[in-house]
Amino acid sequence: MNCGGHAPSCRTATVLALALGLLAVLALLAGCGGTTTAVGSATTVAAGASTTVTLGASTTTTGAPATTTTAGATTSTTSAAAPTSTNASGASAGSAVLYPAVSQDRYGFIDASGTWVIQPQYLTAYPFADGLAAVHPAGTPGYGFIDGTGTLVVQPQYFQADPMSQGLAAVQGKPGGPWGYVDAKGTMVVQSQFTYASSFSGGLAGVQQSGKWGFIDKTGAWVVKAGLAGVLPFSQGLAAAQADPKGPWGYIDATGSWVIKPQFASATAFAEDVAAVKKGDVWGYVDKTGAWLIQPQFATAQAFSEDLAAVTTQADGKHGYINKTGKMVIQPGFASAGPFSEGLAPVALEKGGNYGYIDKTGAMVIQPQFFDPGLGRLAFTNGLALVGKQMGYAYIDKGGKVIWHSK
Repeated sequence: MNCGGHAPSCRTATVLALALGLLAVLALLAGCGGTTTAVGSATTVAAGASTTVTLGASTTTTGAPATTTTAGATTSTTSAAAPTSTNASGASAGSAVLYPAVSQDRYGFIDASGTWVIQPQYLTAYPFADGLAAVHPAGTPGYGFIDGTGTLVVQPQYFQADPMSQGLAAVQGKPGGPWGYVDAKGTMVVQSQFTYASSFSGGLAGVQQSGKWGFIDKTGAWVVKAGLAGVLPFSQGLAAAQADPKGPWGYIDATGSWVIKPQFASATAFAEDVAAVKKGDVWGYVDKTGAWLIQPQFATAQAFSEDLAAVTTQADGKHGYINKTGKMVIQPGFASAGPFSEGLAPVALEKGGNYGYIDKTGAMVIQPQFFDPGLGRLAFTNGLALVGKQMGYAYIDKGGKVIWHSK
């Protein structure tokens, strides 16, 4: 992963923001190689882009510094290997679910009651994934991995380290050095050799060598040889890819064959067997054969989540939610809107206004009172969501009750 060249100050800013409630699956920290857009807006990452999402957030990785545009769908990466996600707020560490939290500039982990399980002691900490969490303990040279008790199982030694994904984690030994992959014991399974490396998804990881992207398996063998200008992670058997830096996007399978020929101005990963794609200046949705399920007609279009997707129309720019037939089931009326998670979706009634949560009928079940400083999806995971509140950040439950608040 990378955040504007891996500068420590950028890392600190990213951790501080995301540890305290700025959730995004793929978002860029303003001032760290890119810009961010509000919930429900597009985040489009340019060539060799990097997205680093740390505490309280799913983690994604793609590489070099980025520029961003705001062209439509949520989390649309345009010339980079965009990564996979871990859990958005809390992650399982064995039998318990632990949530990254911060106190006095040190990071630790709380449980669902807000009780500290692993005391604040880390300069940086990522959510648990595959039973381990990447952390940077104070006074050590870099990142290592802890288990759910806080015991170091991989000693701190890496300049950068991604969370574990499907048994492996991308790591970088020194600033500007190549990336490789280690297992849960710290064994270097895939030797450091890549300019940029992303997390494994569907058994494959997008990596870059000599300016081109391809995919490797868990042994480091090339499955799709490096020759692509840009890729997104594999999702449901397909990966969005771009053959030429300025060319259209299509979708490849795990052999590198074009299943959906390049034809889209922008493309997103498949979710629930549907992908949002841009044709000309408008967005629609295709199935895994490339057939249009919902004709291009929207100014912006998010991925489907829990059978609904937030979209904006050309008319007023307000967000509403459609089903997979394209029917508007929650009428446009929101200045910003995020995806549904655990039955609720964050929405703001006014531009720059506070966020609340609606249910699938469109009823406001948690009144607007939370802020999103620019990186958040404010998604619920394992019953809690990380939000901005009263000059700080908090975990709330699905009733809107504050479980933990930063101090």
